[in-house]
Amino acid sequence: MPVLSGDVVSVGYDEDQSALEVEFVGGTVRLYLDVPQSVFEGLVVTQDAGANVALYFETRVIQGGYRYLEI
Repeated sequence: MPVLSGDVVSVGYDEDQSALEVEFVGGTVRLYLDVPQSVFEGLVVTQDAGANVALYFETRVIQGGYRYLEI
């Protein structure tokens, strides 16, 4: 899903792996592990509402302390 906010370009979610894939400006892609689907859905709702996706991402994903892999 394309996201137009902050450094985040797009996000996707793999239900089987509980993994949130995030593409950043510049092409870096991170796969955040063990992320509840509700966090991804919150990103979608935030984007659809025109709210601050960067703030949501910072507070729910970054500060949530999820492990990630750069791929």
